[in-house]
Amino acid sequence: MHANVQGLRSKINEINLCLESRRDIGVFGVTEHWCESGEIQFFNPVGFCLRSSFERSLKKGGGSALFVRDDILSEPFREANDVSIESICEISAINVLNHNLVICCLYRPPATSNFEAFIGCVDRLLSILCRRNQMVVLMGDLNIHFESNDNLAYIANRKRFVDLLDGYGLHVTLTEITRKPTGNQPGNPSCLDVMFTNFDPYWYRPLVSDVSFSDHHAIELILFKSLPRPSLTSLWYRRSKPENLMSLRKQLYFASWFPVYQAKSLELASSAFLDIFFAHLDAACPWVEGRFRSAAPGLRVVFSKDMLDLRNKYQGFRDMAASTRNEDLNVIANDSRRSYRRALASFRREFYDEKIKTSSNKAKASWDVVNMELNRKTRAHILNGDLNAQEFSKAFSENFELYSAPEASDEFSSMLGCAPGLQCSFVLSSVTVEDVYSTMLSLKNTNGSDFFGLNTKMLKAVADTICEPLTYLINRCFSDGCFPSSLKISVISPIPKKGNTRACSDFRPISKLPLFVKIIESLVLKQLNEFLEKESIIHPQQFGFCKGKSTVTAAASLIIKALQALEDRQCASLRLYDLSKAFDLVPHNLLMLKMAHYGFGLTALSFFESFLRGWRQVVVFNGKLSSEVDLPCGVKQGSILGPCCFLLFINDLLHQSQEVGDLFLFADDITALVHAPNEAILEERIGAWENLIERWCSVNGLLLNGQKTQRLDLDLGRRLDGQVTFLGLEIDSRLSWNPHVQILSSKLSSCNFMLRRLALSVSRGVLRTVFFACFMSRASYGILLWGNSSHARDIFILQKRAIRILMGLRWDECPVSIHE
Repeated sequence: MHANVQGLRSKINEINLCLESRRDIGVFGVTEHWCESGEIQFFNPVGFCLRSSFERSLKKGGGSALFVRDDILSEPFREANDVSIESICEISAINVLNHNLVICCLYRPPATSNFEAFIGCVDRLLSILCRRNQMVVLMGDLNIHFESNDNLAYIANRKRFVDLLDGYGLHVTLTEITRKPTGNQPGNPSCLDVMFTNFDPYWYRPLVSDVSFSDHHAIELILFKSLPRPSLTSLWYRRSKPENLMSLRKQLYFASWFPVYQAKSLELASSAFLDIFFAHLDAACPWVEGRFRSAAPGLRVVFSKDMLDLRNKYQGFRDMAASTRNEDLNVIANDSRRSYRRALASFRREFYDEKIKTSSNKAKASWDVVNMELNRKTRAHILNGDLNAQEFSKAFSENFELYSAPEASDEFSSMLGCAPGLQCSFVLSSVTVEDVYSTMLSLKNTNGSDFFGLNTKMLKAVADTICEPLTYLINRCFSDGCFPSSLKISVISPIPKKGNTRACSDFRPISKLPLFVKIIESLVLKQLNEFLEKESIIHPQQFGFCKGKSTVTAAASLIIKALQALEDRQCASLRLYDLSKAFDLVPHNLLMLKMAHYGFGLTALSFFESFLRGWRQVVVFNGKLSSEVDLPCGVKQGSILGPCCFLLFINDLLHQSQEVGDLFLFADDITALVHAPNEAILEERIGAWENLIERWCSVNGLLLNGQKTQRLDLDLGRRLDGQVTFLGLEIDSRLSWNPHVQILSSKLSSCNFMLRRLALSVSRGVLRTVFFACFMSRASYGILLWGNSSHARDIFILQKRAIRILMGLRWDECPVSIHE
């Protein structure tokens, strides 16, 4: 706030009374305090301290001063004070620490002073500020008539002053009347008190307020910071209509990113970037409280205006015919009904086609259409009165309450030593603006939002306006070896598992990270994968999240090894081990030691340690949010870097002694194939494997779930019976694939039912898309392994039925090629 007080000594009580009710005012600037040298320090407003002042020594009156609240860190800006000239340009200035902001208060006496000298003082002041690249607020009583449109002298002075400030990037905030004539001082209303700034207009709100202690009105500038999330007890989202996104683009296009480039530390730079971005986001895409629908269908048809007109026309003729019993009206009503039904069928077909084609989950969208046609109610939201977001938060974090990070023991060093280490050093290289921009555009389009209410649609709309400061921030992360703590928060959504949904354990936590985190992760992962592939760090028996490998290649490798052992007349057995919450319990200290062993440089280690530590999470369920919970360990499953970090952590397990069998890993799924010349040695080797895996889990701080460990003894002679599920494939003791074909047949029969129902509701092209997305994706999975079995004929029969449905043929007609 700025006010021309015209005598601070006599009006200090009135000023205290005014400021007492305005706790939002952090900086109070005054002009014409009329204090002599050294006197003003005795007239501080309550709760404020004097930070800078100009007091006259030759004449009485005039002067300027800046008072700052006690809780705001600031210091005098002495370079600006040195520019002052008594009775021409009287300046007081402060530097607001931690905000990269300079506030100047100016007083220029009335028109009798030298205007040329005043312009020269302001020019020197702005040149000093320009070299510092700081945000500036310039306020005061300049005695330049900003309201005048008829006095040529006033207009010339105003234009010259405004052009000077415009050349330094400053603009006037408002030009409202600040002084009205009184009985003692007659004249015309005038605008003598103004504020200039280089803040973007969306960052502040200027206003003029009436004060009782002066004949001048006070001028205020309310600066906005990034607003916190409105509530942690209800669901909120941001408006993202086209007009909102256009407004956001316009604001960010003219945004000033100087605070990001001038910040002394990464934390300050990231805070400045987020403050600028979210200030504009709050202005253009405001938070809106969500309306949670407790029982919404999976799909809802929204009629167009033409369809509504046809329906209203049909209903009108129908009601008229029923009330008048007129045969002609009855004929017209029947014709209207047939036209409406034809149009309705065409409209529904187009609507369903669009929903299926644009959906990322073709199977779910197809079943939504089928359920709607059958008038089945789908469960879009899960309601359970006994469960809430806070209960889920407690259940998902119960493993962390008693968690204590294990220390690196001698046995840990011995096990890690089995894996070959590297002398070379992995470093994070700088990225270009083009890299960041392409990464932003490559993010997967989703409807969900992160904790800050930002989704990919918003981010891609403004990607070109923020990629340069974001690139600077990312490169600073890489060079400083640090990750911004303000981004370390994730949103957890409980997704139901199969079966009942009555307890928290029946749900699987799926996390969603801030989009800015995903951008940084993607750029790091690209460099990390190149390093791991070049140095061949990941063991060949690890099939999860590795280029050129999949669940099918893992299963094929396992079956080939098992068949070789059985053909050599050896006894063979499979052991499938389950790790409880493996990703969530990874100790950060041990992971850092393993990364150092594999050749990560000090800066890269510092970055990964900063990235992994200090995360918080909230749970969203039934439209409500839980409180935040700190995460002391683990790698985020919903993150891009999480899986790769886990592969590095579990990699040394594969380098343990393999004289007794083979290990096959798909991320945290551990499968051991043990073989021996006879059953006695087989049992001995199985015991050795179990002891090895148990010791490794104990040393590395992971939990082995013994209740879910499965065993399958293999025998081609049909003497054994049993089966296990391995990466979606049912493997039986005789490797006959009969159990897998039976389960697959049941799934494909359901697909045929879906295709048959969809054939009545969607076009032939969309039906073909659903066939490949739902039927063929299941039928072809693992066909390399089971396709030559004696039971595969059942699957091929179901495939022919599906093709007949697709081609519109009867059951006894021969299906032609689907590609014709």
